[in-house]
Amino acid sequence: MTKNQKDWLQHGSACFMLVSGVFMAFLCFFLNGYEITNSVLWYVAQCLMFAGAVFGLKIYIDDEITSRLQKQ
Repeated sequence: MTKNQKDWLQHGSACFMLVSGVFMAFLCFFLNGYEITNSVLWYVAQCLMFAGAVFGLKIYIDDEITSRLQKQ
């Protein structure tokens, strides 16, 4: 697997999780009488944590590699 494919897979899965969390929240809100249940809130929180971890770690690792290469 090339680096480009891995990046697309990571970003795609993170974006999919964000979209699925928002979609689930909207469905729950409109189908349950304008109330969001705790389980849906937990799922949305997990989606945000996953996407944040994917994007945050990617930026951190790229930043570390770049700074170490510049020092050499």
